[in-house]
Amino acid sequence: MKMIIRRAIPDDTPTVHAILHHAAGWLHEGGYDQWPDGSPSLSYDQLLRQIGRGETWLVIDGRDPVATIAVTSQGDPDFWTPGELAEPAAYISKAAIVRSRAGEGLGALVLRWIVGHAADQGAVWARLDAWRTNQDLHAYYRAQGWTYLRTVDLPNRRSGTLFQKPADADPQARAAFIWKDLPSRLRRPPLAVGSPVIVGTSDGPVAATIAKITGPDWGHSEVEQGWETGTAGPPVQYAVTREGRTWTPPPGQLWRDPAAG
Repeated sequence: MKMIIRRAIPDDTPTVHAILHHAAGWLHEGGYDQWPDGSPSLSYDQLLRQIGRGETWLVIDGRDPVATIAVTSQGDPDFWTPGELAEPAAYISKAAIVRSRAGEGLGALVLRWIVGHAADQGAVWARLDAWRTNQDLHAYYRAQGWTYLRTVDLPNRRSGTLFQKPADADPQARAAFIWKDLPSRLRRPPLAVGSPVIVGTSDGPVAATIAKITGPDWGHSEVEQGWETGTAGPPVQYAVTREGRTWTPPPGQLWRDPAAG
């Protein structure tokens, strides 16, 4: 089955946030300082704004989110010259895959699809700025056919190693994915047993199904006296199931799967 690539919608923000923070933790374990804790570019609000502008993409395999990438036609004037900014180009950022898919060539294939899509949209160049200290990432881009341009070293920016490549059509990469966007606004029925959800795990976000709900049903039961005075109510716990395994995710690590309705 082909993977699906689509623009993220606001309901996907938790998934994009989880993939990027999962990748950041992976980088930190490897000794890299890229995307440090508290990085403004990875904040939930910043990601939501970027998704709202239609710049963020998700890759789905089956129901599992496996990669994300952002692309815009607006370059960063801190890094790119006025002449470069005047050229039709796609500027790529926040590319990440889940750890369980590392070593499969998925990241390179997603990059190729994005570059080919940019060519279809009229871009002449695909460009990106990489974290200055991540030499392994620089070598990776060179191996993928990207050309190093220069490094812009600004005291308030930790990225700035610039790469570009011609934006050319890539029929092979195009054929590897199905492009299938979702409506930007979806119905949000209450979570119930059987609801498809995305769950944050140590291996990145994965698709699961709610197997059991424990806690108050505010829609069908009387609110216990005292909860409405400002004290937080008893938490709802969700047990989820996936491939024969059932577990209870920590609070905040479960959200609706917008692609599943």
